[in-house]
Amino acid sequence: ADAVEERFYHGSITEGRSLFDRQQLVAMAVEAGMEKADAEAALENDDFRATVSDDEAHAQSIGLSGVPVFVMNEKYAISGAQGADNFLNALRQVWDEQQTEFSATAGQTCGTDGCSI
Repeated sequence: ADAVEERFYHGSITEGRSLFDRQQLVAMAVEAGMEKADAEAALENDDFRATVSDDEAHAQSIGLSGVPVFVMNEKYAISGAQGADNFLNALRQVWDEQQTEFSATAGQTCGTDGCSI
């Protein structure tokens, strides 16, 4: 599934292929290693509809309305075509915050005899 997803991203963003064209979707899925019959079947049934609907609802709940968008720690979003510096800055911010959270809880342990700080 990850290979197909990556192929869809690459095909749509880098190659300008349409994600709204069934033939293109099937072709890209096959290029990613999926059997053609399986790709066609996936588009014909509703097995993935709930997952897509859940993803859309989650995106709307946090105020997202376009693609591509990258969300980090449910706190930072980078939308549209951004440079590597923007991603690097966001990743550093998330990393710094995580390190602060980890160091705040360092040394605290709990066992059968209770907790120690």
